[in-house]
Amino acid sequence: MLALVTGASRGIGRAVAIELAKNNFDVAINFNRSEEQALKLCDEVKNFGVEAEIFKADDNTILIDQDVASLYPSIIIEIFPLILFK
Repeated sequence: MLALVTGASRGIGRAVAIELAKNNFDVAINFNRSEEQALKLCDEVKNFGVEAEIFKADDNTILIDQDVASLYPSIIIEIFPLILFK
């Protein structure tokens, strides 16, 4: 499963992304200004043996590549700052 975590580059979002990776979720890491922190988190998450990518979003707008969206067509839960895909 894939988890999209908004604001994942620091704070609570970062902690959520790490816990999801520990539980075998692939993680889409959303960030606004903290690209360097998002890249570091991406590497850390991948160390748990899951896939991870970073996505920049401005003003809380998240754009997901069509290929990613087609792999995970069903949103199974949406709880800020987290969206899980099946």
